[in-house]
Amino acid sequence: MSASTADGLIGSQSGPPPVRRRRGFIGFLFAELPYILILLAALGGTSYRAFYGQPILGYWKFLLVAFAVLCIWAGLTHAKTSRQVYALIWTQVLHWAAFYAAVLILATSSVRAELDDDAISTLILTLLALALFLAGVHARAWRLGVVGVVLGATVPAVTWIQTSSTFIAFSAATFVVVVLAFFVFRPRVPVRKAA
Repeated sequence: MSASTADGLIGSQSGPPPVRRRRGFIGFLFAELPYILILLAALGGTSYRAFYGQPILGYWKFLLVAFAVLCIWAGLTHAKTSRQVYALIWTQVLHWAAFYAAVLILATSSVRAELDDDAISTLILTLLALALFLAGVHARAWRLGVVGVVLGATVPAVTWIQTSSTFIAFSAATFVVVVLAFFVFRPRVPVRKAA
């Protein structure tokens, strides 16, 4: 078989490049669901701590393990050889083990005696944001980096919520009263019947 015949067979088998369909909103949500879920899980744990005042260290430990698995999964798209896959796995395992150890150190009684629960929760959230950002850099998964940046941006907001919970509750109650007053005392327009 000549080279031109072989090229023709190879070219005919490959065909035109596949056309990528545009994803709708549902397709976008499905593709980004793991990243949305980890962001919601982290914000949920932070909100729980801010409003109920109870530390949930077990939740954060579980979340670190779940984030490690997601980071490995997200980085596998860039690993082409088995050597790259092993390097990615070991890098992520060591990365997340270091942050897990940091959370365990924050949970020890000697550190907890020096810091209050609000400070420990804020430190854990800051560490989690940093860990996600760095994991995204190492795994070359930009979405993880974005989630890390978003979590890092929530740290000042959570701190403000923790210190201003009375103000927030008063503002929310005032808003509800104003909205209810608007609906109760709005002028009633008589309904005219068609003749």
